[in-house]
Amino acid sequence: MDERMSTDLNERKVSIDLDKLGQAFIVYDGATDTLHITLSDEEADEVVLLENGVIVQLKKGSIIGFSIPNVMRHG
Repeated sequence: MDERMSTDLNERKVSIDLDKLGQAFIVYDGATDTLHITLSDEEADEVVLLENGVIVQLKKGSIIGFSIPNVMRHG
């Protein structure tokens, strides 16, 4: 596992800049059935894999993106 990747956000404070939601870049990858939501073009300094498989990208404690696998299967 990447040394920047953890599997736990419990007891951590992270934030999301709601102003960036209007500028979100959303891409669906049909080959992998993954929805990618990008809020910033910055490179993440930490990646968190949640129990439900969602991948959260963080930069200085702020959420800058998500990757949601198996979107159609859960639809």
